[in-house]
Amino acid sequence: MACLWKQHWSYWRNPPYTAVRLLFTIFVAPTFGTIFWDLGSKRGRQQDIVNAIGDVYAAVMFLGVQSSIAVQPIISIERTVFCGERAAGMYSALPYAFGQVQICIPHWIDTDSFKF
Repeated sequence: MACLWKQHWSYWRNPPYTAVRLLFTIFVAPTFGTIFWDLGSKRGRQQDIVNAIGDVYAAVMFLGVQSSIAVQPIISIERTVFCGERAAGMYSALPYAFGQVQICIPHWIDTDSFKF
């Protein structure tokens, strides 16, 4: 419970991170919508299927890299805090990681529902 409480406040004390994710979603969703528009009906040739798989692969890689780049400053700060709290014996790595995932799930669904 302490890890969940800490992660909740850590997440909401960083509004620029949440704002960047929201703005990115607003701009990327129409872009991917136009890329994948009517993609399922184009499957007459093998090359059409390969093109569709390549498009999906590129989109997933782009989203993953962008999300990783956006979260790096947050993780670097959190890692320093985690190392100090772990050295003090407050909790181990597993409850901390579980708390991070549990707190981020509602925000993934709200802002990046096409990724989750």
